[in-house]
Amino acid sequence: NIFSKVLWLKPEVWIEQNNFVIALSRIERNLFSGLDINQYFFGGFPRNNPTDFQKFPFLLLPIFIIGIYELVKQKQYLFLSLFFLVPVILLSFIGHDDYLGPFILFPFLVFSIFSGAKFLLEKFKK
Repeated sequence: NIFSKVLWLKPEVWIEQNNFVIALSRIERNLFSGLDINQYFFGGFPRNNPTDFQKFPFLLLPIFIIGIYELVKQKQYLFLSLFFLVPVILLSFIGHDDYLGPFILFPFLVFSIFSGAKFLLEKFKK
């Protein structure tokens, strides 16, 4: 009777040798390294890899956040899905081994900074 026996699987074997878990951990690592805001505005400061450099001045970070807020408030869902979600999904599955970092997200970053700067300029003109 198979139900009377207790079958124990070693958790380390299940985790370390399961191809699905290995692929999922790579996707997770690619996703979070691509979404790391330090990589874009602070040159990867806490890790300080020799290949990391500051892509945007850190003073643009609040403008970037305001720009994202404005894009969501204006219901620019097509833009957000086309320039953010699709590249993030591709980046998660493919990864990046370029010294520039995940440059596939640069159009989204630049447009978000532009939207935030435009919003702030309109606020200060009033």
